[in-house]
Amino acid sequence: MNIAKYPLPVNEIISRFKDAVNEIELRYQKADLYRAGIETETDLNKALLKTVHTLRLANLDTTHYLKRIYITEIESGKTYLDWRMNKLAFFFVILNSECQNSIILQWKKKILNTIKT
Repeated sequence: MNIAKYPLPVNEIISRFKDAVNEIELRYQKADLYRAGIETETDLNKALLKTVHTLRLANLDTTHYLKRIYITEIESGKTYLDWRMNKLAFFFVILNSECQNSIILQWKKKILNTIKT
């Protein structure tokens, strides 16, 4: 639990504002990737790992693109890992996917067609 200290220093207010703005952009979840055509959890985890690795190699702050969250099912009490991500990370995961089904291949074509020189 965070206990707010009053008054907050200006740099902490700015930091919290940036975090809140970033949270708004994290609109996609693992379920969206499955709907987009990724077939198995293994494929998804490999693509996520490649995406995180690529973002780190580019010296980008992964928390601006991806965030791990934990979901608890109230009925069963089970907790599982999910991911929230922004649109760029969502597309990156699809591009990093090794799935070869027609849905993923259509997504990849659509993503790459947006990059016209």
